[in-house]
Amino acid sequence: MPCCGSRRGGYHLHSNVGCIVGSTIVLTWIPHIHFSDAWSLGLTIFAFAMVAIFAPSNFDKYAWIKPRHYPILKAIGLAIVASNLWIRSDLLALTFAVQTLLLPFKEGGEEK
Repeated sequence: MPCCGSRRGGYHLHSNVGCIVGSTIVLTWIPHIHFSDAWSLGLTIFAFAMVAIFAPSNFDKYAWIKPRHYPILKAIGLAIVASNLWIRSDLLALTFAVQTLLLPFKEGGEEK
């Protein structure tokens, strides 16, 4: 998750503890949820569309990456998500879909 999130950005919780707890819950449950190939394909396409529309998101608040590099980050994010069209993993499809749900949100930030 951190590898993909660092390329796409997204919402950051106000509290580091909240981030750890939320990520732990999500990472604990995702491996236990399985989908058919059709649902896996649908989630992958959903994640691809979300990355295409919203990524990279929220980098201006927490990253040192310059805006001129954003198209490269978007391409990397799209390539990572698109790789699941070849891999066909329901685990990756759900992971990508969950991560991309937070891309549209701009608020948040790290604990002060």
